[in-house]
Amino acid sequence: MATQHSRSAARFMMAPAVVLLLGWMLVPLLMTLYFSFKTYLPLRGGDLGWTGFDNYVRFVSSSAFWPSIQATLIIVGGALIITVGFGVLLGILLNQPMWGQGVVRILVIAPFFVMPTVSALVWKNMFMDPTNGLLAHLWRFFGADPVVWLSDASLFSIILIVSWQWLPFATLILLTAIQSLDGEQLEASEMDGAPVLKWHLEDGSLLTPEEEARLRAERLRAEAEAKKKHKTYSTRRSRRKKLPELLEAEHV
Repeated sequence: MATQHSRSAARFMMAPAVVLLLGWMLVPLLMTLYFSFKTYLPLRGGDLGWTGFDNYVRFVSSSAFWPSIQATLIIVGGALIITVGFGVLLGILLNQPMWGQGVVRILVIAPFFVMPTVSALVWKNMFMDPTNGLLAHLWRFFGADPVVWLSDASLFSIILIVSWQWLPFATLILLTAIQSLDGEQLEASEMDGAPVLKWHLEDGSLLTPEEEARLRAERLRAEAEAKKKHKTYSTRRSRRKKLPELLEAEHV
């Protein structure tokens, strides 16, 4: 049990890190708020005086404000749908026992360690370039004209890049949540008919509770038949071993 002295020592040892972290986050935020109420032009005279809420009024009344909000909401919503949806599926898949599970998990979370700038340049030049990109070559292989992704489908391209960047993080969080579930609670929920999906590794399909119950019944039936055959074979074998003893007893 922690005492008052140990709690004070813990606070004292944590204080430098907490102060540094707060300063690292709060100082830029406070400076941003401070300069947002001023006319500050570093290349044209610097600080030109206090303006109050004029910057906010000009920002909200701009014709590009609401289209920017709409585009941001579309990007955030699309990225959330993709990352959460595929994150759940990848979490279920990675939670199953398989060969090379550790290597597969590392490969899945690898894009999360790529810097956003590098990720954007890789997608822009290697995949979405209309001349030499991988997608352009695939389109030409199937006889179609390459798509200028960043011009014709700019929102979709940004959603795809952002989703690829953050899908490993969502997968890692959801996989941790799946692994922290209690096995007894999962079995109880399956018995109660909860819509729990399981990944069938034999053909790569998702199983509903009814299909899982059917497969489990088939496995139990096969195990019962195998045990029955083994018991019959053991009984016949024991009878064959006892037969000479019975004959010898009758002869005596």
